[in-house]
Amino acid sequence: MLVELYNVLVRKLGLPVPEGAEYVRLTGQISCVESDAALVMEALDLVRELWFSIWDSMIVAAALRADCDVLFTEDLSHGQKIGSLTVVNPFVSDPV
Repeated sequence: MLVELYNVLVRKLGLPVPEGAEYVRLTGQISCVESDAALVMEALDLVRELWFSIWDSMIVAAALRADCDVLFTEDLSHGQKIGSLTVVNPFVSDPV
């Protein structure tokens, strides 16, 4: 979710727009999970099971599909396990 990256870099961390855009451009060169109907359905399952927003559920579903071990986000509970995925809030000083 490159839009989320941009939002955090510019709005939350205060980077200038050109610098945030450059980070997004570089990150966009990394292989990404495509959003498709199956991913939306996986996300909707997470909405029902875990009461996440659809946006957080899409991010989690994509991370699970990509076989990620760690999801860095400030929007979910630090240390939470979702399948094989561990949520890490990068702004919390305590390690998981």
